Amino acid sequence: MTPVSPRARLAAVALLTAIATTAFADPTVPALRPAPWKPPVTASRPQPFLPGVAGMIVALDPESGEMGLPTARQAEALMRSEENMLSRSTEGLQVQYLPSGAVMLDLQGRFQEFSVARIGADGRIVFDCLSDLNAVRSTLRAPLPRPAVWEDR
Repeated sequence: MTPVSPRARLAAVALLTAIATTAFADPTVPALRPAPWKPPVTASRPQPFLPGVAGMIVALDPESGEMGLPTARQAEALMRSEENMLSRSTEGLQVQYLPSGAVMLDLQGRFQEFSVARIGADGRIVFDCLSDLNAVRSTLRAPLPRPAVWEDR
């Protein structure tokens, strides 16, 4: 009789164990793998479009730290800040020449644009970049499109 190596003996035991566990497995026990995920089926009507409020502004209360409507002082400071951002004035800007030969100019918060997204009459989102204070104000004051309505046919 030829001696059996430990590796062959281990392989035989593993094979017999696998056969025994599958042959005598209880069919009522759920499988180890869960069933594939399926999205839930729901039938609902689309909700009517409710436009948001354009230009909503919130600020931190200086005493409590809570968010809420800005105080008159905060609103005034914000308006001045927005006017400065849209300013195209070069008055007071200082040119700096760096040792590397590069030239630097601190714009002091000026020469910026506002990115505005709104919903067009066709229901699609329209993006604009506005660099004029009057254009920003007129865009924010523009009437909102009429809400979409569900049609029954």
